[in-house]
Amino acid sequence: QSSSDKKMDDYATKIKDSAEHLIRNEFPEKALELDTLCSVC
Repeated sequence: QSSSDKKMDDYATKIKDSAEHLIRNEFPEKALELDTLCSVC
């Protein structure tokens, strides 16, 4: 496996991790905010 392949793997893993982090942490909060806004409307 060449080093550029390894770099791409690391990059893909980082993106996957940060995406999962966003979905787990940011998204639920945003969804809650939207729920709150909708219930106020």
